[in-house]
Amino acid sequence: MFAKKLYEDISEGRERLELEYYSTVYSNLEGRKDYAGEMAEEYLSCLQNNLEDDIRAGFTQKGVHRDDLAGTDWQLDSSLLRDSTALLLLF
Repeated sequence: MFAKKLYEDISEGRERLELEYYSTVYSNLEGRKDYAGEMAEEYLSCLQNNLEDDIRAGFTQKGVHRDDLAGTDWQLDSSLLRDSTALLLLF
């Protein structure tokens, strides 16, 4: 991951950035990169299958806006500068 390498370079190897991505649409993302093909169809199908539930709820319950990132070596009590650096690298 580019952000991981860049974060290690910025911290001169003293810190690591480990992230896990949790998708509400895909059960397994490992090795998948076909964003415009099969994955797009899967995404659309998920949204269509949940349409009635979403209308009842008043919002879309699945999608990238509902996904989560978790840091395995990214402490919330670390300095604001480190947290800001990590967040900037993700964007």
